[in-house]
Amino acid sequence: MTTTVAARPGSVPAELVRDLWLPLPLAAFAVVESALGGGDRVILRCVLAGATVLGLIVRRHQPALGAAWVAIGLAAESVVTESPDEVGVLLAVIVSAFSVSVTPNRRETVLGLGMLALAITVSISLDPSDSASNIPPTLLLFLGLPLGLGLAFGRRGRALADMAEANVGLQEEARLAVNRERQRLSHELHDVVSHAVTLIAVSAEAGATVVRNDPDAAERAFAAIGDTSRDALAELQALLALLREDDGDAPTSGLDQLEVLVAGVRASGARVDLERSGERGPIDPIVDRLGYRVVQEALTNALRHSRARELDVEVRDEPGQVSLRVTSRGEPHRSTYGGTGSGLAGLRDRVEALGGELAAGRDDEGAFVVTALLPRETA
Repeated sequence: MTTTVAARPGSVPAELVRDLWLPLPLAAFAVVESALGGGDRVILRCVLAGATVLGLIVRRHQPALGAAWVAIGLAAESVVTESPDEVGVLLAVIVSAFSVSVTPNRRETVLGLGMLALAITVSISLDPSDSASNIPPTLLLFLGLPLGLGLAFGRRGRALADMAEANVGLQEEARLAVNRERQRLSHELHDVVSHAVTLIAVSAEAGATVVRNDPDAAERAFAAIGDTSRDALAELQALLALLREDDGDAPTSGLDQLEVLVAGVRASGARVDLERSGERGPIDPIVDRLGYRVVQEALTNALRHSRARELDVEVRDEPGQVSLRVTSRGEPHRSTYGGTGSGLAGLRDRVEALGGELAAGRDDEGAFVVTALLPRETA
């Protein structure tokens, strides 16, 4: 995350300070050196020395341009006046060589160092007090050493940049993982609460209807309310345990608990037939839990939207996959128990995310059918 801090009125931007902190004092130093050295055309020497060093201003953003600037200034001073011996100018050559060596653009590195080498060669060649034999060691000192240091620092800087980029990627992956887990838990919470509230409402209505004529049926309905409430609380506690991360083995519902789920729906007065066929085998816990949620959501919708409570639940264990089918027969009606209307849509997204399929709609006989095909193992 990048944080932008607004500059206070009158403050100097940090980038400008970083660009000027070295060239300005070094240029001033080179000018003072030239002035104290005396000799002919001292003013011109001072101007050329200061202008040469000021090429370091662009060393960070345009290192090749900075190296060319310094090289031209060095050659110009050598041709117009005399070969410079100011420490400030010589340091500018070293710094510009280092700066152009740090850049990952090797063309700029070769171009910048080539111009500096040419300028140094010209300067030594025009200096009557120097010898051409000093050109190789001078190039090694002023260009070779900065080149080695620049390459090393450049590799380290790029490695740090790659690490920073990778860290940003990991942070983004972690954020997405947290969002996915938050979404998964919200779906789990929706499934648990929606089913429990619907079943409680249906059982309460059924109990109130028969409380005088059939006390036993009313007692069963109210007992179903208690059982449903306890089951919902147990599942909510399991979800909270997962959120607290204090119980990695918190119990979760799966296809083996369908008998308990169906029994709760039956207690509300609905007729539910459960059939499971095929050879049961190992199944991924995520798929197992999602299969249970598919059946749970289908039963919840049937209780909400169908007057006649006639339900068939079929589970087929097949090689590599599990097939689910929930059929609801009865006259449809508008729900009086609320609901967001996104339960099946959310389930379809979750099923497809695991490589499965989910479909819902009415068949030729008018029954509402929810079918799902889930892989036994996730990728």
